[in-house]
Amino acid sequence: MEFELETVTPMFMGGADPRQSELRAPSIKGAMRFWWRAMNGHLALDELRRQEAEIFGGSGENQARRSSVSLRITPAVIPAQDKKENLWDELDKISKGKSYKSPSPKSDGIFYLLYSGMMPNQEKAYIRTGFPFKLIFRFDKEENLKHAVAGWWCSVYFGGFGSRARRGGGNLRIISIEDKSNKLKTLLLDFIAKGNTSEEVANWLKANFTVAKNIVNEGKEILSISDYSNLIGSKFIIAQTYKETWIESLNEIGQIFKKFRTGHKSEVYDTAVFGLPILHRNRHITVKGRGKDHNQVFERRSSPLIFKILKVDQNQYYWFVLRLEGEFLPKDSVIKAVGTQEPDYKLLDEFWGKLKNKGKEYSLSEDKEGEIKK
Repeated sequence: MEFELETVTPMFMGGADPRQSELRAPSIKGAMRFWWRAMNGHLALDELRRQEAEIFGGSGENQARRSSVSLRITPAVIPAQDKKENLWDELDKISKGKSYKSPSPKSDGIFYLLYSGMMPNQEKAYIRTGFPFKLIFRFDKEENLKHAVAGWWCSVYFGGFGSRARRGGGNLRIISIEDKSNKLKTLLLDFIAKGNTSEEVANWLKANFTVAKNIVNEGKEILSISDYSNLIGSKFIIAQTYKETWIESLNEIGQIFKKFRTGHKSEVYDTAVFGLPILHRNRHITVKGRGKDHNQVFERRSSPLIFKILKVDQNQYYWFVLRLEGEFLPKDSVIKAVGTQEPDYKLLDEFWGKLKNKGKEYSLSEDKEGEIKK
């Protein structure tokens, strides 16, 4: 089973050396695992881990086993002309001397979202946009393959790959599929994005997510859980009109996010729910999470918001923001800076409300009659 793909946004993926970019099958499988977990709202945490190990492989006591699904990428080595060293070369910028660069209004939103890959004089290598490659699936058990490709669908259409994956980095587009085994036909899962309008694209996403979710949870009752990031009750907002380049689209949503965050940068504790850590350089403060046991410190916490670019057809690029459900910090944890404060989600809700004025909101969850759950 082969998927022909292309990169839609710059992909910061590689090994230990940030100056070298490469496509890594383990990174792609890691994303598949995450999205497979996110679709499981019917499993307790221990059972979730057991089933995940059965499909994707595992290690440790009672879970050590090899994966029943393997991935291979072609080309195995990225051609030199497709590996880029500095994203600034692609974007509009203001240069002041040889070493100082600043984004222009045509790129400042992208710089805000992809900051860690673009820090002046610390730029990370990346795989260029429009780079074509193939992902080949091999499998031992057909049932496990179904679960893996459901996770793969969510990985492509809800997330990204590599560094800055939650901020628009490493987005992909599926161009075509070669399925000599005819296994995909029985799943009724469409892997080629479709829609002539924003609403049609949104409805395509919702319909296929429902198929993917039913493959994973096998029609079981969905519970309200908070132990891990999930898609139960999740909503997304999509741009009402498309742009003709990824740069225009990502820059637009980046500017919206930057304007909001900049307007609230003094709210040290409340902005923590957008992701940890937060470094306030002017105050020499690093914001982290701290557990009920004061010795437990949460250095990193992923943002519940995922920004991405969906490419439909040849030149339709829609920005898209997904809001994940689930626990940001464990129960009784606090945000720690100079003092401590319980997590407060009011700014997250406020941003979501403002974003609805820029796009249109949809719910991923529907009941049997097709009504959106409140």
